[in-house]
Parts: sequence; structure tokens; C-alpha cells
Amino acid sequence: MKIALLKEQVKRFNCRIPLYCGGRYIKCWLDLIWSAARFGCSPNDYFHYEFHRKSNWEKNKFTTYRRSQGLIRKYNNPESVLKVLDKRVSNRFFADFISREWLDTSSCTCEDFGRFLSRHKEVIIKPAKGGSGKNIFKYSHSEEKDMERQFAETKDCLVEEIIKQHRLMRSLNPASVNAIRVITFFDGQDVNIIACYLKIGVGNTVIDNTGAGGLFAKIDTDTGIVISSCRDKHLQKYFIHPFSGVQVTGIRIPHWTLLLETVKKAALLVPGLKYLGWDFAILENGVEFIEANHDPGHIGQAVEQAGTYHIFKKCITNLKNNRRKASKTLSS
Repeated sequence: MKIALLKEQVKRFNCRIPLYCGGRYIKCWLDLIWSAARFGCSPNDYFHYEFHRKSNWEKNKFTTYRRSQGLIRKYNNPESVLKVLDKRVSNRFFADFISREWLDTSSCTCEDFGRFLSRHKEVIIKPAKGGSGKNIFKYSHSEEKDMERQFAETKDCLVEEIIKQHRLMRSLNPASVNAIRVITFFDGQDVNIIACYLKIGVGNTVIDNTGAGGLFAKIDTDTGIVISSCRDKHLQKYFIHPFSGVQVTGIRIPHWTLLLETVKKAALLVPGLKYLGWDFAILENGVEFIEANHDPGHIGQAVEQAGTYHIFKKCITNLKNNRRKASKTLSS
């Protein structure tokens, strides 16, 4: 299995070399090996962050795959991960930040399922575990549909009322909830905002993940203004949304101060998870928790080719200092 995966990664890397590097295979492979050994760069990182164009000094600024995994292993307690890994547990734990109605199909009856559908007609069904937006879909109920069969197929899933997002956020791509990703690191005293990104779906898909063709753009942490173009997973740039025709660059995200305050409150509830990625929706009158990710990813750095690792290093230094202070206080 591992050999087959390795072969697939080699094949994919070779296919990208002519597109990104003009066919310089030997140079790219040697540079990848060096970048992997020195900076923890994965094959995807190499092209996402245009390492073939960067100096070692520039490469060192990026939170690469290995560095991100190191943060997870060192600063995310495995027991605490359970609070965000299962969306049913997560929804209960962060209930104060959720206004939509939801149903756990593993602990309800078909009659409960039917009553939920009669109230909402259209719902979002998502697996209780898993990520990247996989197997999430919208279900529209009608009398003609076999509800019992649908219920049997949605065991161990969440059924959720559709989020009614802010009109500005809906205008970006009406079919999807266009969420805000906020990456945080808790240094034992303060919740630090590492970076913020806007995630936007494309077309009729209900999800905004890049793996499903979604776009991402960088948001200025201080102002809530989108300060970059959008990019897709192939790093294609878009200044105008290809489906809705809305200009994304320059928009101001509503309720920005409230969003950051809410994220910080939520992060303080899980001090055992210091490194997290939060997805929140923007409503007309507030913000709504969608999910927390213990493995938040780092592709957002590709938007402006600007790394975040120096911010993490500063937070880690603060964490060590705070621990030393706490230790001195206890011993005195």
C-alpha cells in the first residue's frame, strides 16, 4: 500500500515539473530532497509554495507539512483531539456557538428523522467523522422519496438545518456556505490569531473546500478585509468569482470583531489543543460555529506566497516563557 502511494506521488510530481519548472527534472528532484530534509517540505508544498523559485531564507518562513505535523504532535493532546474529531461530540461541546438545529442519526429513530425533515425540508447531511468536505450533501425532502431508506443510509451522520448566512457571504456563491477559516495557537495565556482565510464554493456544490474546487483568499486580521485574489487548488488566480461574478478582493467580512472574539472564547475551552483551524459562518446577526480542525492544513500560505512559521515560532517562545513563569510561581 505504501509503495503504491509512493509511486503515485512520484508520478504526480513528475507530471507537475513541466508545468511549473520547464521540465528540469533533475534540478527539481534534488531541490525537493533538500527542501524535504531541511524544511519538511512535501511534494505538494514544493509546488504550492513555489519552492523552485525561492531561496533557502524564503523557504524557511513556511509552515510545511512536516512542521505542521510536528505542531500537532507536540501541542495537540490526543485525548483532547476527540472533542473535535467527531462532529457530534464537537457540536455538543461548542453548543454555545451554534444556533442551527441538528440531529445525530446514530441516536435517533426514523420518526425523529422524519419530524426533523418536516420542519426543515432541506438539510445538510455530513459524516460524523472525516474532513475535506467529503460525502457532504444537501438533501431535499418530499413525500415521494423513501425516507426510511434515506435514514438507513445516513447512520452515523449529522443532519443539520441549513445555515442562513449573511447576504454578502451568500452573494459570493449562493449554493455554498462560504466560511471563514481562522488558524489559532494558544500560548498558555493568549489565543494568537495566526492567519485568516475566506473559503468560497464554486458552482452548485454545497461545500467550500479547495479539494472540491473551492477558492480561498487571505483576510487581513486587523480589518477583516480580503486583501488578496482568490486561488484554487491548482493556484489559478481569480479576482472575480468565476461563477457568481462577484469581485472578492476588497470586501469587508461582516461582524469581524465578534468573529475573532468568539474564536478566542472557543479556543479557551480546549487548552489541550493549542494549534487549531476554526471554520465559522457569518450570519446576518452574528457568527456560527461550523467545525474545529486539529489538523488545519496550511495551503492558505500559497495565496500571497507568504509563510506563517515565524508567527508560530514567536508563539512557541511565549508558551515556553509562560510555562517558566508558572513553574517559578508554583515553586515560590
